[in-house]
Amino acid sequence: MSEKIKRPFEQLFPMILQTVLGVIVLLIVWLIISRLPMLDEIDFPLDFTLSELIGAGILTIIIALLVSFGIRMELRMSYVFSRFPEGGKIVKNIVFLIAVLIAYWAYRPLLNPYMGDLRWIYSLAFLFLFVAVLIVLALNIYHNTEGISAIFTGAKSGSTLCQKCGNSNPSSSKFCSTCGAGLPQVIELKCKSCGAPIKPGAKFCPSCGTAIDKFPEEEVSAGVKTEGSQKIESKASKICVSCGTILKEGAKFCSSCGAEQK
Repeated sequence: MSEKIKRPFEQLFPMILQTVLGVIVLLIVWLIISRLPMLDEIDFPLDFTLSELIGAGILTIIIALLVSFGIRMELRMSYVFSRFPEGGKIVKNIVFLIAVLIAYWAYRPLLNPYMGDLRWIYSLAFLFLFVAVLIVLALNIYHNTEGISAIFTGAKSGSTLCQKCGNSNPSSSKFCSTCGAGLPQVIELKCKSCGAPIKPGAKFCPSCGTAIDKFPEEEVSAGVKTEGSQKIESKASKICVSCGTILKEGAKFCSSCGAEQK
């Protein structure tokens, strides 16, 4: 019996749960230690308390955990969501923003007592770091508005959004059926050995480890293709005057040849 293919969220859930539980446990440990009465009786020789030092140490572990989580999420999401791989970068940058804020609060009690009137430098440095990560996040969102809009508009995974008018077209279409603009042709490669999706330029399969360059070019299969009636929507009732392709009702241009429909 073949193994059941997990849904995208089911593949990401263990990693998310592991990170969330790790952060919660560390915060509970920090809360318990900070409440210990013994800490107040220790005469610490520095300008910050032992409780603040322990807190900074625990927060440093949380920061490392979040950074590791962001990097792993970027790699995992690039394969799980093969049609929107840039989503992993967006999630990673959001996690990095949280890590920067935690780092600011963690190290401020340790460094500010020694900076005197120059405490503003500490705040300015973290402000620059936060803004830099925020700009990278904003650029990632700006350059991937098409994929994000597809998520919120409910566009099907087998469809292609027109970059000119935003209309959702079948994945096999070469031209937009609404405005006639050319559509980007994306080919999703699959491993011949296990069927897992492969990113362009990959040398090894991310699922089974098989070397891609060992496959003859004709054996590397393209993404799922739909044939026959699957290409035709239920409301299709119009035939292209140029090539005879069946079009959906109200189409102004042919999705195969781009001819204007009168």
